[in-house]
This record gives sequence, structure tokens and C-alpha cells, in this order.
Amino acid sequence: MNNLHVSKKGIKTHFSYNWWVYVVLPVLAISVIFYSFYLKDRLKANEQITIFTEINIADKREIRKGLLDELKDDGILKINFTDAAGANEMKYTLLEAQGFSLSDILIFSESTFNDSIIANLVQFDDDFVNQIKAKNEHVEIYQTLNSHSYGVKIFDFDDKEYNEKFNFSSWLNFDNLEENYYMVLNSKSRNVGKFSTHKKAKDENVAAFKAFTYLLGEK
Repeated sequence: MNNLHVSKKGIKTHFSYNWWVYVVLPVLAISVIFYSFYLKDRLKANEQITIFTEINIADKREIRKGLLDELKDDGILKINFTDAAGANEMKYTLLEAQGFSLSDILIFSESTFNDSIIANLVQFDDDFVNQIKAKNEHVEIYQTLNSHSYGVKIFDFDDKEYNEKFNFSSWLNFDNLEENYYMVLNSKSRNVGKFSTHKKAKDENVAAFKAFTYLLGEK
């Protein structure tokens, strides 16, 4: 009986000091289970396309539907948009944190281009330039001084007729823009095939190129 009494006392003392373990462990176990389901159900990078834009998005419903229809054979299940309009002094922070880290396609102003930004962009080869021009013959390509191509102008501040050659005004708000804007491809994307700098990218995943070309369609 004495041994039993000591055992009960020891158990009581144990619980008085370690009660939190019996609260935390079940919570951790449940969290691990939920997180494992989250990882299982989470879309992979090559199952979604993300568009980062410095122009305010007016209506994303139709353009999202169109992109999903266009890319269904490429295994794309979701189209994401990051609206960074009005970022101002936070512009380059957002470009790094949301644009180049998470996005496939980016839309930003002409003044954004610099050597550091260009280093993160896909350089267009002749084949892709020809595809772009076949989709819309009116496009103007952004080129560096050494004639390397990196983007397409989608808004011209001084040329309303140029802007009407595209369908961007159906989902982007061009009001109050004060300079030219371009659309580019992120070289860190896992959806730009052999042009990707991401170590896990695969050559066959080229949905970002197809999305880019689709967006250049005429009205």
C-alpha cells in the first residue's frame, strides 16, 4: 500500500509539472496531419500561372477563364494575380518578394528596367519573337542597347491607337498611367522551360510562354 501511495503521489507531481506536454502533443499531432494534407493538395508550380502587375486589375474573371481554357492541355489548374498598383516606394521590394519569387509573368513600367531587373528576365529568342508577332503584328519589343529582347509594350502613354491593338484594357485599368508599360517573363519561373534558372524546372513546362502569347491577342 505504501508503494501504491508513493506511485500516486509521483504521478500527481508529474502532472503538476508536465501537464502542458499532454496539451501540446495532441495539438502538434493534429497540426502535422493537417499540414500533410495541405502539402498533398497544394498545387505545384507547374499547375498554376501567376501574373504580377503594377497596373490595377479592373476585372480578372474573363481573362482568367480564357487563360484556363487556353492552358488546360498544359495541366494548368489555376491562374493567380498579384495587383501591385500604387506600390510606389515599396515597388522593388514587392518585385522581389512577389514578382520574381512567385510569379511567371510580370507587367511593370518602362522606368522599372535596369540591369538588376533585366538579369531576372527571360531573353526572347528569335523563335519566340516570331511567335509574338504572329499573334499580334503590332507589338513593339523592348530591346537593350545590345539588341537583346526582353518584353512587349502593352501600354503606350502617347499612342492611344497602339493600346487599342490589344485586349489588355478589358482587364487592366489604364486610367491615370503616366508612362509606358511592358509585359515580361520571369527567368525564375518553372513554367518557362529551358529558359528557367530554377534548379527544379523542366524543359517541357512552357505554359508561361503560351499564357504570354495568349495575352497579346487583339481586340
